[in-house]
Amino acid sequence: MMNFSATATLIFVALLTPSAISQQVAAHDFLSEQSVAPTTWTWAPRPEACPKTDNQFIEIACGSMHPPEPGNLFLEITDVYPRVLHLGDSYEITVTLKNIGKTEARVPWLTSGPDAMQISADGATASHQEAVVSVRLESGRKSNWIGDEVNLYANPALSGSYTDLSPGEWVTIHLKGRVECARDFVCEDIPVGGRAKLSARWFEYLYERTVRDCVPHETNLTARKIESKAVRVAVEAAYSTAAGR
Repeated sequence: MMNFSATATLIFVALLTPSAISQQVAAHDFLSEQSVAPTTWTWAPRPEACPKTDNQFIEIACGSMHPPEPGNLFLEITDVYPRVLHLGDSYEITVTLKNIGKTEARVPWLTSGPDAMQISADGATASHQEAVVSVRLESGRKSNWIGDEVNLYANPALSGSYTDLSPGEWVTIHLKGRVECARDFVCEDIPVGGRAKLSARWFEYLYERTVRDCVPHETNLTARKIESKAVRVAVEAAYSTAAGR
């Protein structure tokens, strides 16, 4: 029969095992950092031989990575400032991406896209992996993506371009945006004067650009798409407009 001290020792040891440790392992603060896009989208193997590659017809293929990344990550908004958003004004948001599964996960973590771009052995393909963190605002029965999104990069050929998350571990991202329609998204107007919801999305994909005989072929393979739960905020008119009422 196991005595009390032996039982207590086993419990203490169990609590110290890696699977039981929950902690932040990395963070990016985009108030002071900046992500730089790679040149993969315009890359050509021999620019002098294909001077007009970017203006030619591009074949695009979309799909999902196989096998897909396991769905063991949880995205959460942990802080929003201010809670009353004004059109055209800035806001700050903090999100965490946590491994809630039972196996290790890895996520893109470079802010420099050029460092993540790799060229294939035959010199015909450029590739990189990218994670986009974007923010959505729901107000007045309209849902709009608002600026600004941030980007993180990696490449399967570069193990050091990822951050590994053991079960229970997470990364934190702090970003600053503006309450206005984000670029590259359909957004007509942002209703004001009432309650609203703010949510975040982590969208991760592998991009490849192959150029053969001066004809580009692009492939986008989705690796992950994770949506956070929405948090309550309020949206008001721009400060100048509000002051003139």
